[in-house]
Amino acid sequence: MTRKVVSFLGYTPPNRPYQPTTYVYDQMEHSTPFMAEAAVHFFKPDRLLVLVTQEAKAQNFGDLCQNLEGVITPIPIDIPSGQHEQELGEIFAAIAGNIKPDDTIIFDITNGFRSLPVLAFLATSFVRIVRGASVERMVYGAFDAKDKVHDRTPVFDLTPFLTLLDWTTRTDAFLKFGRADFAALMTSSASQVIQELAKTLDMLSSSLYMSRTQQAMEQAATLQELIQETTTQLSTAAGTMPFTILLEQIKNEYAPLALAKPVSVQHRRAALSTILRMINWYREKKMLLHAATLATEWCTAVARYQDGQSLFCRFNERKRAIENKGPLSDLYQRAKEVRNDVAHCGMEPSFAEAKNVEEAVTNLCQELPNFLPDQ
Repeated sequence: MTRKVVSFLGYTPPNRPYQPTTYVYDQMEHSTPFMAEAAVHFFKPDRLLVLVTQEAKAQNFGDLCQNLEGVITPIPIDIPSGQHEQELGEIFAAIAGNIKPDDTIIFDITNGFRSLPVLAFLATSFVRIVRGASVERMVYGAFDAKDKVHDRTPVFDLTPFLTLLDWTTRTDAFLKFGRADFAALMTSSASQVIQELAKTLDMLSSSLYMSRTQQAMEQAATLQELIQETTTQLSTAAGTMPFTILLEQIKNEYAPLALAKPVSVQHRRAALSTILRMINWYREKKMLLHAATLATEWCTAVARYQDGQSLFCRFNERKRAIENKGPLSDLYQRAKEVRNDVAHCGMEPSFAEAKNVEEAVTNLCQELPNFLPDQ
């Protein structure tokens, strides 16, 4: 594993060279004209990669090397000036091409010109997914925000925006497909409520994918409480509005599946209604086997409800309940046929085409509400 600082060094007009300042980061400070030099002292990397154009290399790279003599030898990464779209692709490739699997990266975007900081930001996602690298920090030496009296320049830590990108990506997957790994986002610095939130999100995701109906309803209910608690906690912290918006989307998506005590006798009707929404949730996510399978179980649960019995019991008990229930029995048989067609994966001599299976599941789901018992 190699720890690398990836920095930019630009060309400066002769009358406006890089100005010396004291960069300040996490109670550390270093005086230099070059943020790349300060980053070396702050993060102690194994290598310093400096992206430079030919003009910047001829003008400023030598001074940077001289300042770091005996500390580290900067490695120049030649890039074009980025004045054309094709050159932007070359710059992106230069960044990604110099990052290897399992590298730990600190991006310094202080002297990135024009759109280079944006490319660096995009590169962080690329190298993590494609290269398997870890992005430890993204920093920016805010020269324009320096304390002019004491000539101290703050170094902004932009890493939380990378975390926001991760949360956004996982939230998108969770909303579209009901599957995401939120626990991977947690660090030791995360609060207890956020740790618990991530754990519950993962448990709910697994329960839905494994069709653990009772657990999914209970965890969806717990999720509502945790999101409310987390949102309240985040409301007192600066810059957390994007997270609260993401959490609100998750809350709205899974609120229809929430039921705190689905096995309670008092909640039998509510459980039937919630399971029905879960079936349609599966259908909307194109999880047709889940939808068709749960539809058959829902029919037997309705039969048990009609007999005044618990919805959650051994299958043989539910199967006996569905016998001789007239239209409900017929619906159950049709649901079984659809489920079996999906479950046998097209290995039967005669099977329906995929588009016909989707249509059959849709029709089945549309018919189920007609059998939901009245209050």
